[in-house]
Amino acid sequence: MATCCLCNKADATKKNSHILPHFLIKTAINKGGCNQRDYELTFSFSENEFVDTFFGRSITLDTIEEYKGRELTEEEIKKENPFAMDFLFCPSCEAKIGVIEDYFAQEVYQKLQKSNFENVATHKKGNRIVTIKADLSLVLLFVYSIFFRCSISRYHGFNLKGLERKFRKVLAKYLDNSIEKIQQRIEKDESGMPHFPLVTTFFESPVADDPTKNFVTILHSDRPFFVYLNDITFQLFTKEKHITKSKAFCFGITDMVFHKEAVSVKDDPVKVTVFDETQLKKILTTVFESTANRQMKFFQNAFREVHKAIFHNSPTSDLVGYFIQILITQDAPTGERYSKEYFSLAMYKACKTWYQIP
Repeated sequence: MATCCLCNKADATKKNSHILPHFLIKTAINKGGCNQRDYELTFSFSENEFVDTFFGRSITLDTIEEYKGRELTEEEIKKENPFAMDFLFCPSCEAKIGVIEDYFAQEVYQKLQKSNFENVATHKKGNRIVTIKADLSLVLLFVYSIFFRCSISRYHGFNLKGLERKFRKVLAKYLDNSIEKIQQRIEKDESGMPHFPLVTTFFESPVADDPTKNFVTILHSDRPFFVYLNDITFQLFTKEKHITKSKAFCFGITDMVFHKEAVSVKDDPVKVTVFDETQLKKILTTVFESTANRQMKFFQNAFREVHKAIFHNSPTSDLVGYFIQILITQDAPTGERYSKEYFSLAMYKACKTWYQIP
């Protein structure tokens, strides 16, 4: 039995540990924004793999048929939930992570949803920066737990590298089975609690009524570390000097946030930049365009590699373009269009026509 990734002592017997907080992503990964578990219906995009689908155990056969055009294979039925993993933590550490999640949900997220702010300021870029009465140290522990879980599970290839060990020690040192005990631990040894600069954004428009607004991803950049969780994003900077010199694009959010005013640092209240409907649409346009461009580059490179293996030469740019045209226009179920099977079918059609193969 593996050892718990947090305490490094007890056996990691806990199953179905969520890598990303379920309360933040449930409307993005669940069919129809359902709040219950096992109703996941997701399409995953990665620059290093084909588009993949995942169906929770409670998704109906009719829905699977609608998105896949067929029944699931045995391999697909046994596929693990990409948002959860078994045997990462012991039950005790899992519960401690739950405590800090509950705190953020109640003291920050629900206030954002209800527009329950302490103060609202508008800066020159037109964004509202709101202040929420919450303990920044507890919020940081929550954010650290997200990046830590993504790192130990290698969620979409994410890796904290040298910081993974540091985050584990911090979380193991301060997390406890109640908020009061966590606060006592911080007060007892405040010097050991790192306060990395944090920029948080929130999309004011509700997302559950429009599935095109649902998006969950984590980027591989470390300047800052960035995670996009449906209607909230976190930018975590390891050094204050990086705040105004961010190298990560973050789907255009970097250019829209006035970091000097938006950042929460030690002794600050919790600050959140709130985007309205117009700003959200601008960001989502960039999200979908960049995701599509990245995915198309992957398909183009994959086509070139397979073509070279079969025909022992590189395809012309015109042939690559012809293949992409077939790929994106071919008749295929929503959940299958960019799968390995339909990639292969598009390549077969493209090469057969291009080279006039009988």
